[in-house]
Amino acid sequence: MWGSARCARWTRLPAERAAGKVTGVKIERLVLGCLTITACGGGRAESEAAKPKPQAIDIAKAAKAAKAVASHEGAAPAEGAADEAGCLHGEKHDGSCEQTERPAPGSVGHFGAPFALPAAEPLAKALASDPLPSGPIRVEGTVEAVCQKKGCWMVLADGNVKARILMKDHAFALPTDARGKKAQVEGTVEKRTLSEAQVKHLAEDAGKDPNAEQGTRVEFVLTATGVELAPTS
Repeated sequence: MWGSARCARWTRLPAERAAGKVTGVKIERLVLGCLTITACGGGRAESEAAKPKPQAIDIAKAAKAAKAVASHEGAAPAEGAADEAGCLHGEKHDGSCEQTERPAPGSVGHFGAPFALPAAEPLAKALASDPLPSGPIRVEGTVEAVCQKKGCWMVLADGNVKARILMKDHAFALPTDARGKKAQVEGTVEKRTLSEAQVKHLAEDAGKDPNAEQGTRVEFVLTATGVELAPTS
């Protein structure tokens, strides 16, 4: 402030000198003070100018780099992604073959929602109708196979007639040792063509060699809301 006041006074110097208010020494001090302020101010300006300026982000380059990283990561699927490639449940759930609860080996009884229909009919009889029933059915047969990884599907057989049973929305699972048990299943049925990837996936789930499976396959697929397993007789 003191130096600034001196510089401000410099503009009034001619009038004050004419009135005899300032001497030569005072004029010299005013000049030196103003020069000092100017020099310091200029020095600060030069110092600010000398500071490196932050580089602006190149949005295009950043986006390109991010895309390259994503592409690279996409080339190497996460562990377990290949296992789910042929999952019959597809994208009707969260994309993973996981259940909230897995029954202990040897478990019997009811799994899933309670049955709504009063009685079951043989699987072969229900699937013999043409067209297939459009609403829920309740069928009975013998468990021929179960997913050995997670119990998320089974094959129900009645003589030579078979249907693959999927648990609706992966809401429940079955014990992996249920093969040979009598079972009742309630749900909706359809005939579906399975892709080769799905056929291989199912073979692997069943503990078989997936490379031995080739081509597509047509199956009856029953999406179950409830399953009841009877003890082995």
